[in-house]
Amino acid sequence: MADTTHDFYQPPTAKHPHGVYRPPLSRAQQFWRVMTATAITAVVVLVGWQAVTTWDILDHYCDTDLGIQRMSDGECIGASDGRYVFDDAYDEVLGMIAEQNREADRVREVNPERQYATIAVWIPHPTEANAPNDTDEVRHQLEGTLLAQQSANLEPDPPIKLLVANGGTGNQHWEAMCADLERRKTTDNLVAVTGLGSSYRTTEKAINCLDAAEIPMIGSVMTADNIVDKQPYAYRVAPSNSDEGFAATAYLHSDPDVKVGMKISSLDADDTYSATLSRAFNGFEAKGRKLKHNQSFDPSKPGLKAQFADISNNVCYYRPDVLLYAGRGREHLELLVEALGSSNCASEGYEPRIVTGDDASLIRNKDRVGALLRDGRVVIEYAALVHASQWSIDSAVSGIHSGPMSAFVKRHDETFSGPVSEGLADGHAIMAFDAMNVIVRVTTERGLSPSAAAVASGLQQVRDCSAVNGLSGLIEFMQDGDATNKAVPILQAGSSTKNPVKAVSWPEGKPTKPAGSC
Repeated sequence: MADTTHDFYQPPTAKHPHGVYRPPLSRAQQFWRVMTATAITAVVVLVGWQAVTTWDILDHYCDTDLGIQRMSDGECIGASDGRYVFDDAYDEVLGMIAEQNREADRVREVNPERQYATIAVWIPHPTEANAPNDTDEVRHQLEGTLLAQQSANLEPDPPIKLLVANGGTGNQHWEAMCADLERRKTTDNLVAVTGLGSSYRTTEKAINCLDAAEIPMIGSVMTADNIVDKQPYAYRVAPSNSDEGFAATAYLHSDPDVKVGMKISSLDADDTYSATLSRAFNGFEAKGRKLKHNQSFDPSKPGLKAQFADISNNVCYYRPDVLLYAGRGREHLELLVEALGSSNCASEGYEPRIVTGDDASLIRNKDRVGALLRDGRVVIEYAALVHASQWSIDSAVSGIHSGPMSAFVKRHDETFSGPVSEGLADGHAIMAFDAMNVIVRVTTERGLSPSAAAVASGLQQVRDCSAVNGLSGLIEFMQDGDATNKAVPILQAGSSTKNPVKAVSWPEGKPTKPAGSC
């Protein structure tokens, strides 16, 4: 049993009947706590009392009895069953996960022969201000995963337990986390992992490690090309960067007024997102369309603002029907928007239209950039992962997905505090639900005593007549683990309208037949 004398332990409440363990402090907070402890230690030594080291104090923030270990940099790494709270932002959802897990234990107590199946949602929890993701993104993914667990446990065959796995800021402690999950294949009947975080090198290393341990996994929001291609146990429900680009060009091909495009590409050699998007945009040159006077910028060179000013002058001179932007959203796309807004385009009656990938969701719609987008002086349309309103757009498959999506939005609103629009805006809760739901479906089809090997076998069959009608669209996996021909909503950035969805597009130009139509 955990040591309840720690100063971060809070006694049982209605939300946490078994108590709750508070998270580690941020690095800044740790620094000042260490400095304070050091000062106290010095005073204690001077008066002859026994000193307490600063590491003893830091030890109070990670609880090994709950499977949480403190790394040398002070981060708490491990898999929580909901009782240990990595951050106050997750308090509500982790309390609900803990209750679901207790209910799974109660089901097994009634019938000891019924083995539960454990699924881990691995998401790097940020503890630094410059972390690649933030607590809102993590919380939203946890919310979607929990809702899928709740749905599964309405008819628990088998009961589903959920562990929240933290590999540290940017998944920097992926190795320790992977070793912990490999051990839990035996101790907790871990059958699969979901989540995994965004497309970073450390995430790729985590995938390779889980694959070597023969643990099946489904990424929820990863989009980098080839990140799951070489690992037989790895899958994802999000479209790849290339597929986003193909879907965006298919969307443009449906517009008879778009005949000439100009591609604007980043020359950053380390930015695979921009490179794959740029290659996909070459597909614009079909059905009589042409790319002309293409531009590029180099983020590694000085004078980036001047580079975009030169590009905007060329844009205003050539006036293409559309700009296909293959670069990062925050800062770079913002600089392009500002440059276009400062050019003579508007005075000459030309309103630039930009089409790009999902990184545009990160642009900050305030100050001048926000005003330009709201006024329509510059238009940005981007391929997104998902949007709660995407099935309100008429398509051949809208009727199949609109009902489940509406039900999910209602459940999310009733389950969690805060505005529903805030919790679903980035789409991470929806993508997390879909990833978890596919694993749950395969797990429950494996009988009352599922295993990682059985789930891995089942995931290989999620295609054709065994595809899954997800909230975000039809989910079926190719042999390389990618989601094939995944629906891609096209959103307008900074739109002042309630529904920013312009269309739903597909990499192959049209939707695949829905599951159940065989």
